[in-house]
Amino acid sequence: PQEVGRSRVAPGSFSALIVAYYQSTNFRALKDISQRVYRQTLERLRSKHGSKPIRLMLPRHVRAIMDEHADHPSVANQYLKVLRVLFRFGVDRDFVTRDPTTGVRNMRTRDTGGIREWTEDELKRFEMYYPLGTRERLIYALTLYTAQRRRDVVRLGRQHERDNGLAIEIRQSKTMTTLRIPIVPPLREAIDAGPCGDVAYLVTEFGSPFTAAGLGNWFRDAVRGANLNGLSLHGL
Repeated sequence: PQEVGRSRVAPGSFSALIVAYYQSTNFRALKDISQRVYRQTLERLRSKHGSKPIRLMLPRHVRAIMDEHADHPSVANQYLKVLRVLFRFGVDRDFVTRDPTTGVRNMRTRDTGGIREWTEDELKRFEMYYPLGTRERLIYALTLYTAQRRRDVVRLGRQHERDNGLAIEIRQSKTMTTLRIPIVPPLREAIDAGPCGDVAYLVTEFGSPFTAAGLGNWFRDAVRGANLNGLSLHGL
């Protein structure tokens, strides 16, 4: 079988290595979200360096790519991570004889202190501003009392309830681990008060399910509305 895109790339080019990687079991074994992240990074590199011969790539070229993102060390480190995976694949499959990422170190990232956790006082203030029956309170309760990532929170619905509404069972999208989470009384109250959708608990004012990114942006505005700046869903 012919690999997709092979006829449009020059043999031995950076683009040819990327096409081969996309068709490999290495890439296909990644979870969907990892595939998207890797593809986004590789396509950015491909647009700038696709026609270049991979055998000529040296560690200094990898460092130069990272230096382009010196203001965002985490982004630079992501490029290094993906290039390392790509070239290890290339060495294993005899596309290249050496890995140009060998010896290249991650950039030092700034210590931002991490995501700020909500205090007990901030939790109370949010609950006072957004009472039971509001969409804001439902999002807050589902995140706080299940401790799930945004992309799993947006999937939760009544079909995940077990034990006559005493627990939620969900398979996490990132780890593929199945969890059974107790529905504690404050969460039960928030779900019963709604507003809930037919399939997912969380729906927009137009009745459509939230996306993970949309939920984060929407909730950030809700936090500002309650005059609680600097807080996020992740902090719950």
